[in-house]
Amino acid sequence: SLGNNNNSQLFQSIIDIDFSEQEDTVREAIKWQELHKRTGAFLIHGYDENFGQKALLTRLLRKLPELSNGRKIQRDLTGMSDISELWGKISSEFFGSNTTNEQVINAILQCLETQNLIFIFSGLHRTFTGFLPDLIEKFWWPIVEKATHQKTYLLMFLVDDKGIVCKSGVSLAWKFESSKYPKDPLCLPETGKFSYYQLETWKNNVVQNNIVPESISVDELLQKSQGGVPELVYRQICDYCGLSWEGGLAKWLIQ
Repeated sequence: SLGNNNNSQLFQSIIDIDFSEQEDTVREAIKWQELHKRTGAFLIHGYDENFGQKALLTRLLRKLPELSNGRKIQRDLTGMSDISELWGKISSEFFGSNTTNEQVINAILQCLETQNLIFIFSGLHRTFTGFLPDLIEKFWWPIVEKATHQKTYLLMFLVDDKGIVCKSGVSLAWKFESSKYPKDPLCLPETGKFSYYQLETWKNNVVQNNIVPESISVDELLQKSQGGVPELVYRQICDYCGLSWEGGLAKWLIQ
């Protein structure tokens, strides 16, 4: 199998397969906000958990300077029904014991004086009805309304592994120029299957850089990944290189 440095190159190349539309949208939205509130909120979504949402998020957090150096607060929201539970979880990031929402917001604002702050929320499809609108209106809005940071970024990523949030009627923005954004999260283009062309482009690049043997076949990758399902493609590439995706490279993904 490949050496560790090669592993990291392979991982970087794998998470670079397509998703450029989503990355460009996030880049543009962040740039657009430079002159406004330096705040952004994004919904990452795909048909199911095999559609590369984690890979896309990991790629954004590695490649975008506004995301790569900051404080990350990650929470799995599975089973949440009441927004006070979320406030409690975020409170524990800053304080030893439970505090008021007001104190939590002040701690967030203080953090923003010196560093970027990134919220990452997953498990959205396993929360109770009504929780998501509350997340946006009773958690995110109050923070955005009070924030006055000038130099740093305040960002939130909602990761939807079942592709249901867009259809749930929760308040979303569809363009970053919209007046609803960034208070309402921007719905990014859905993550989908990789095409022959995208995989061929990737292959040419990695073969040229000696990251993957030339004999890797795009037809075979597509055939063994249900026609280009991202997570299955990653697995096939790793198999091909004598590595395990789950046990090896996927450990570098945002979990």
